[in-house]
Amino acid sequence: MSTDYFGVRTADSKRVGELVESRTPPADLEPIDVAAMRACLERARLKGGPGEPLTFAKRGSHVTVHVSAASVQLDHSTSGDFDDIMDVVMEALATMTGAGLNVWDPQQGRWFSGSPVLGTKMK
Repeated sequence: MSTDYFGVRTADSKRVGELVESRTPPADLEPIDVAAMRACLERARLKGGPGEPLTFAKRGSHVTVHVSAASVQLDHSTSGDFDDIMDVVMEALATMTGAGLNVWDPQQGRWFSGSPVLGTKMK
């Protein structure tokens, strides 16, 4: 089983699907700086070559992040070495919200804690 999160530059939850399905954001939204976002995420132990997803894997668990100008898509497993995986996930989500992205949690059907749209900071 895996869990997903989507970082986007909108506060309109109805637009999340549109951004996740696209590689290029609509004209009314600022694009995500792919190189800068990837560099920040690499500090959270995620690695990947140019044009490849960023990944972290340990003892049967994984985190995979796809970065485009329209969205940042994070997927992680829910088994294996869960503590290390969750550390990487939390670092990646803090990186995304720190860069001004709102993070949609489709499992909960709401914005993730710390998303700028909520006016809160991740701890």
